[in-house]
Amino acid sequence: MMVINHLADALEKIRLVEGKYDVIRIVEPEKKRTMLVKEDRYISDGSICYSMWERGSCCQNCISSKAAAEKDIVFMSRRVNGKAYQITAVPFRVDDRSLVVELIKDITSTVYAMRSIPDIDGTMLNSGDYRLQLDLKDEVTNLFNRKFVYETLPAELLRASLNEEPLSVVMVNLDCLQPVIEEFGDNVGDRLIMEFADELKKYFAAVSRHWVARLSGEKFMICLNICDKEVAGIIANNVTTDISAKEVIINGVRIYLSCSSEVHTVCDGQSCISLDELSGIIGWFCNH
Repeated sequence: MMVINHLADALEKIRLVEGKYDVIRIVEPEKKRTMLVKEDRYISDGSICYSMWERGSCCQNCISSKAAAEKDIVFMSRRVNGKAYQITAVPFRVDDRSLVVELIKDITSTVYAMRSIPDIDGTMLNSGDYRLQLDLKDEVTNLFNRKFVYETLPAELLRASLNEEPLSVVMVNLDCLQPVIEEFGDNVGDRLIMEFADELKKYFAAVSRHWVARLSGEKFMICLNICDKEVAGIIANNVTTDISAKEVIINGVRIYLSCSSEVHTVCDGQSCISLDELSGIIGWFCNH
């Protein structure tokens, strides 16, 4: 984890996710102090961090302390006074201090959230555990779904920016899917998608910081944390070359898993593209 030399630099980087959350605040876990980031202005209020949750003492489950200790993104759902919140904590260091950006979203309108989130203190999940939630999985492949992509990428982008780390995404197309569906039908197509997804899982099962999602149909995405353009290109080439050499037999039909990929380095260690630009890349890929 890199150390940012000045808080002003960190505040500028947080602009990447402004407008995507109801509250953005910087927390210093050790001192339980906060700095609010609101309406394009940075307001240092120095308040006690747990006062937002109308508590008179430290939270039993302190999401910022956990994020800082594990140096990982941590997710938490919390319900307070009839409202439900999704909290994402992104750790970083500035002037050799451990700080955390808390991205807070009001999800009260989600009926499921109000039914499932416990009062006051919810369960905290690190980035690996969060990815295991069933409602963020694609039903056919058990990979992460498009909802997961859009909920998680802002935090991944912010973490890479704050810690001055590279971040790349690889768009992967299962080229053989449509011809197979046209000739053998949807059932064989679904089986082919599952076989392809299993091959992708094997590549990244041992590296928890990377993850794979199914965007739609034959479209997949690989998120490669701490990977610059060169490293991401090597990984993408290895994945597509190795998988395209494999064959599967479905209902007696022999099919080669031909696929192609394109690499997009969204953070180069110095700067990142905007969320809107990243969303545009994903949208264009899904529609072509």
